[in-house]
Amino acid sequence: RRATGSGSPSSTRYPDPSSSQMAIKGWRDPRERCAKCGATAKFRCSKCKEVGYCSKECQRSHWRPSHRSACVPLVDDVTAAIERGRRRLRAEYAVTDRDARCFVCLDSASASQGPVLRGGCGCRNGGSCAHARCFVAAAAAEYAKPRRDEAIASSWLRCGTCLQPWSGAVRFELDVERSRRFDPDGLARAIPPPPAATTVGGQPTKMTMSPDRYHDWHAAISGIASALSAAREYAASLRVSRRRLDLVLAVPGPSNPDAYLALLHIGDMHRLLQDNQSALELLRVVHEWAETDAAGRRLLNGGRDSASRVAAALLATADHDVRRMRAAPGDVSANVNGTVVARAKEAEALLRRNLGGRPGADAPPGGTAPPSSSSPATGSTHNAIRDLQSLAHAVLLQQRLDEAREVLGSALASARRVFGPSHSLTRSIERDVHECERLRTLQRASGQSA
Repeated sequence: RRATGSGSPSSTRYPDPSSSQMAIKGWRDPRERCAKCGATAKFRCSKCKEVGYCSKECQRSHWRPSHRSACVPLVDDVTAAIERGRRRLRAEYAVTDRDARCFVCLDSASASQGPVLRGGCGCRNGGSCAHARCFVAAAAAEYAKPRRDEAIASSWLRCGTCLQPWSGAVRFELDVERSRRFDPDGLARAIPPPPAATTVGGQPTKMTMSPDRYHDWHAAISGIASALSAAREYAASLRVSRRRLDLVLAVPGPSNPDAYLALLHIGDMHRLLQDNQSALELLRVVHEWAETDAAGRRLLNGGRDSASRVAAALLATADHDVRRMRAAPGDVSANVNGTVVARAKEAEALLRRNLGGRPGADAPPGGTAPPSSSSPATGSTHNAIRDLQSLAHAVLLQQRLDEAREVLGSALASARRVFGPSHSLTRSIERDVHECERLRTLQRASGQSA
């Protein structure tokens, strides 16, 4: 629908975004500001629901010069992103060996079944390969089994044998299928107004949606966001995560843990899109919740998961400042360098605290004890090794090259032992080791010449 004579999409009315029942402490949604003048928004564009406006006049004046070219319905954007991601991931994760067989149906690649894909888990020497359809069927069967561990029983995203998460094309296909099974129309359906919009006797009405319907709707949207993230379609994943946040704020409210988990994913997408300041602002809010709220401590591993993300955002921001210094060395480089070191020190403190209480990796200098050789390759182990890699990055930014090389050696030894030499994390750490060695060589050469 279009507003009469304006050429711009009609607006969607929302309750006052500044209402205390819609607010998350310490953070304000950018869509709550008018995209034209910056005032408090009263409604959003009904076509894309991505920008807010305070008046029809601001919407009309913003439409032609700016918003018209970027206004795409969410469903159309996501559908195109899923197809792009599927083609990209299938090309990357298809097994090139013609003799490779699907471990589920024991058949090879075919036109009807599609290519045989690598699963990326730890069993079968890291070479578990199957068709996308067979992976989905095996995950559905595993999901139906009764398990003692509800966290495993409620997840499709781990191998049923070694409990490692699937990755790449398989993770993408499983997320898309999980979303379709929960609620195939979750993205297209209009989100109901929140309870604060309707009152009875001066009191807000209670949520009218059943918990089961909300759960299915929320799981469908979060599954699509995760799939798009796995496919590296970060902009589309960010839009879906914002819709997920809208649903949480409208139904259970901002005090629900789902609101902070949605913020966590939004912050991750901002970081991957290199919008580091927005990412850091969001992730700090989530980390504060994870440290002060019982549900946050339970869902985010005592705050360690959120601390890892805050550290990653700090390091990304510091890297951006380093690139600025190299591009313009004469521009107040001393001040910028001080900011880089301060962010690196903050990230180092967060990561050392994480590693002091998280098993799964060999000890960095002053860190935690290494696990036994029988430690399973779990998500916690993966995160611990990632933390070691990030710790080396933080130390490197402070020009402590020998210590950075020592930390990277611990991370590389753990990754090779737990995941094997061909895993993407192992290869990533090897590249960091080579870069660190190059910098150490340059440092020694400059010292000798001096």
